[in-house]
Amino acid sequence: MEALTPVKLFWSGGWDSTFRLLQLVLTEKKVVQPYYLIDPKRQSLRNEIKARREIQNWLFLDFPFTRELIQPTFFYEIGDIDRDKDLAEAYSVYREFRPKKPLDFQYLWLSQFCKQFDLDNMELCEENFGINELPFGRHVFGSFLVPIEETREQRIADQYQGTVIDTLFKWFRFPIRGYTRQEMETEAKAGGWDDYLYMTWFCQSPVRGRYPCATCDPCRLTIKQGFKQRIPWQRRLYANVGLERIRRWGAGFARTLDPNFHNWRK
Repeated sequence: MEALTPVKLFWSGGWDSTFRLLQLVLTEKKVVQPYYLIDPKRQSLRNEIKARREIQNWLFLDFPFTRELIQPTFFYEIGDIDRDKDLAEAYSVYREFRPKKPLDFQYLWLSQFCKQFDLDNMELCEENFGINELPFGRHVFGSFLVPIEETREQRIADQYQGTVIDTLFKWFRFPIRGYTRQEMETEAKAGGWDDYLYMTWFCQSPVRGRYPCATCDPCRLTIKQGFKQRIPWQRRLYANVGLERIRRWGAGFARTLDPNFHNWRK
């Protein structure tokens, strides 16, 4: 009966959540209910949705039984999420008392969404970046999550129960916090489904809506983790020689002269 109870998963079409989706349906044979929050201002929105669709289509073709395991995605626009006073206050308190451990605003959306629809045990996929961990992951999740014995999952440490951290994150499970990117790749290769991971999307600011930019944080982390082949060499060269900084400066200067100046990335 447990296998028939859907696992609730925020699936963005990125590496981490796609790995977890594949792990659930191909290895654990569990039913999954994916969720995706639509941010109309997110530059990578179309790329993420396209990646999700392609991954799912190929998965259904290669492993037909997954059609019965992956339920239709629940899409919801962030502008329609109810604003919750208690969660907003907890988020403000967190930002005030932990200024050196910044928490992205999207986590408030996610918490509000889960509370609005009474969704507990929602799986939120945050990897362990190991020695490459950015300050965000190390200072935020690494500061209050602890391992669950004999699993790769982590949970909120006991000393944070009843605090603003518990208020914001009590809706979530962190099933892959114990994995590094390389460990996920190794497990996927062993299972014969690593090709799907390379269909995922990661860049926040795709160039012309098509190519990874090589300059945003996810792109830089992808390169640092040893996956630079996922970014076209021209873009890597463009970023390495500093042309991107020059372009941004030029675009900023042009906008001071003409507020309607068109940013070619958008």
